[in-house]
Amino acid sequence: MQFVNVLAFRMNPCQRQKEEALALLGLPPNRMGDWESVLQDQMFTIRNFFLSQPVSVILYVSRIRKLLQLVQIEGSLGHYRKTGMAFALDLPALDSPSIISLIRWKELCHALSRTAMAKSNELDYIAAQADQMCSVEAKYEEYFLQISGEITPLRNNHSMSWRPNYGALILEIDRNGLSQIALSLLAEEKARILAKPSFPYYSPLLSIQNLPHEP
Repeated sequence: MQFVNVLAFRMNPCQRQKEEALALLGLPPNRMGDWESVLQDQMFTIRNFFLSQPVSVILYVSRIRKLLQLVQIEGSLGHYRKTGMAFALDLPALDSPSIISLIRWKELCHALSRTAMAKSNELDYIAAQADQMCSVEAKYEEYFLQISGEITPLRNNHSMSWRPNYGALILEIDRNGLSQIALSLLAEEKARILAKPSFPYYSPLLSIQNLPHEP
């Protein structure tokens, strides 16, 4: 009897693949009918993180990889990605190399990506918008260090998720120029970037073309 079971297991790789996919979702085989709702719940959790948390490339990339894993799970369970979806947004170009224009550019790009992401339930599309946010963040940090040579980094004890209030910083610079308040925030921002820079950014989406497509 044991020999027969092994043969049946080997002769049904599709079933084995489905059971492995269910296991990755934390579901036993007898709950096959629940996989879509469980997967959707996981997608919503990740999307809400992207929509509500500041862009930390390390934290974002781990969730982008999780979304790509969910895409593979969908394929294993019979739901394939549609082809032809335009992933990248046509984001605005950076006008000038000043610090305030750089911050404005980053904030606008992130807002556009989040708006697009909030309108979609497609796993790979959400992953692509988060990936684009990481790319923008990496460029922002690289350019920031290039043009902030006269700003001395200010050591701080903030958590990895800390970011200055960019809106308040823009308002302060608009009203008072590079005031002491603005310079203090910029010095903390420079220290944050130097502690763990996000560039060069290596996109986890490089393998997205290999994910299962709709036949």
